[in-house]
Amino acid sequence: RRRQFVGTQIDGCQDMSNIHITCPFQKGYLLNWTAQKTIWDSIFSDPLKVSPGDTNLIVTEPPLNFTSIQEAWDEVIFEEYGFKSLFRCSASTLTAFHYKQTHTDNQCCLIVDAGHAFTHIIPYHNGKQIIAGTKRINVGGKHM
Repeated sequence: RRRQFVGTQIDGCQDMSNIHITCPFQKGYLLNWTAQKTIWDSIFSDPLKVSPGDTNLIVTEPPLNFTSIQEAWDEVIFEEYGFKSLFRCSASTLTAFHYKQTHTDNQCCLIVDAGHAFTHIIPYHNGKQIIAGTKRINVGGKHM
């Protein structure tokens, strides 16, 4: 019999000999929706105890995320969980926004976003991402 553990639930596992780790993300993109929903179910119910209909959700995603993945996010967030609203952007956009707020005299910034499986280099001008200058390198923390 297979049992799923999310986060600290693994502490309750008595036999680690047959553990199989499933990651919902491959190369930074959400591909295993079943595994991700299991994680969200666990997080939203406990410890957060979120009531989705009363909650606005902020989700970060990779720069230049695929439209098909974004549409699937929307479907799950609104139709399955029923969140009140969704704001989706890349983590680099939030970083650039903060930088612009704290460095008002600078018009440009360059964000290097190093993740587990890849790194993005993203230039911003006046708070807007320069798509043509955005680069992805398939080297991240797992390669170190």
